[in-house]
Amino acid sequence: FARANPPLGPAVATLRAGLAASLGDEKRSLEILDAGLAQYPDSLDLRMARVFAYERIGRTDDSIRDLRQLLRERPGDAVVQNALGYTLADHGKSLDEAATLVAASLAQTPDSAAVLDSMGWVLYRQGKAQEALPYLVRASELGDGEAELDLHLGEVQWALGDQAAARATWTAALERHPDDKLLKERLERAGP
Repeated sequence: FARANPPLGPAVATLRAGLAASLGDEKRSLEILDAGLAQYPDSLDLRMARVFAYERIGRTDDSIRDLRQLLRERPGDAVVQNALGYTLADHGKSLDEAATLVAASLAQTPDSAAVLDSMGWVLYRQGKAQEALPYLVRASELGDGEAELDLHLGEVQWALGDQAAARATWTAALERHPDDKLLKERLERAGP
């Protein structure tokens, strides 16, 4: 199919890699992405898929390296700025740089749930939970019930001492996403 429809080649490779990952074969997923990138080296979708694959298997430095290269090639790209900023913050690296990147992305996409979440998460990681809260509340409102958004919101509510609100946020999110492992683990750690 991809050979008969070359413009769809990157999408087909991304889908194949996603299928391999969903079956638990991250090694095969990366092989598919690398092969796709050999054929379509300029595909942003394939390059971002590889970044996320690296993250899933704990290859954070590779993820950050690829994102930095993308940002050199695409300066000012809001998606790349946000991805790099979030990745840095999520791993507690270069938090000032992360804040700058996410702020630049937010200036371009002020109503993006993903970018609002990133800004809240950066602020939280910088120890500014009170400043993070409005960003995370807004991200949750805009985010179509995405589990990670509520996971972050609950974490900040917890850090601010509102354990009841955090539990309520996580419980509601778990009702929407009953198989979400991270939500289950966080609720268990929170206790009754």
